[in-house]
Amino acid sequence: MDYDATAAFDRVLANLSIVTSQRMGLPRNAGYFMFHLLQRMSFNLVTGFGKSASSYNNDSDGVAGQGVLQGSSSAAPLYTLNSDVSLHTYKKLSTGATFSHPISKETICDNAVQCVDDISQFLNAAGTGCNTTNFDLPNQSNLLHKHASQNSKLWSDSVWMSGGNLNSSKCFLYAFYLKINYTTNKINYLSLPLPSPSRLHNPENKSSQPTLHVPPNIAKQALGVFISLDGSGRTQITQSLRKAQEFWGKFQNTFLSQRAQNGLRSKQSSNP
Repeated sequence: MDYDATAAFDRVLANLSIVTSQRMGLPRNAGYFMFHLLQRMSFNLVTGFGKSASSYNNDSDGVAGQGVLQGSSSAAPLYTLNSDVSLHTYKKLSTGATFSHPISKETICDNAVQCVDDISQFLNAAGTGCNTTNFDLPNQSNLLHKHASQNSKLWSDSVWMSGGNLNSSKCFLYAFYLKINYTTNKINYLSLPLPSPSRLHNPENKSSQPTLHVPPNIAKQALGVFISLDGSGRTQITQSLRKAQEFWGKFQNTFLSQRAQNGLRSKQSSNP
């Protein structure tokens, strides 16, 4: 069971991050500086036609909102400090996945892997301590669903307490089991039926909502790449071709001079 949840830079709560950052040794003045910067900064949209006449602030109704300015040099360090607290808490209290080497019988455990603002959390029957020699689909489904729900709430709460908030619209899960076709020597990924929808807890307003349950044959975007569980990159190729066609269409309709367009073409051909 793979559960993917995202807490991006723009979901970081600046005021709670001050406390989290101090735990890691960040001076209080540095935390206050970021808080006041977010509270008072004004944003405009800048295009080739100039700066927008209207603007927006990060302190709607006098309350500093979320965000640590994606692209700024301070965003990554602050987010790393928040993630450190969440990941340590999750690793200690969650139920993960356990795997045994088929020859050496060495056991390894894994709970989650995170890269910047994308995290994938892992759970399998062996990680729950269940005996996997006798595969009972309904019982394992119920057991995994129970632990996945607990893991989901734990992660949401730990992210919130350390200074962040999950973007539920970006969260999804894969629930599947494997079946080997010994005739074709192929592993099939089959969807694991769940007794009820897995729900994502929101500590901000004490609500919950169903988490998107994705079939194993559907590729979801993770770290900018669309790859399905079986490793197929067909969806990513389709996406890349669509983007290439879109960019080529914009390039053909650009206002650049013919000389500039020829220069871009020659540069592209020399750097395949």
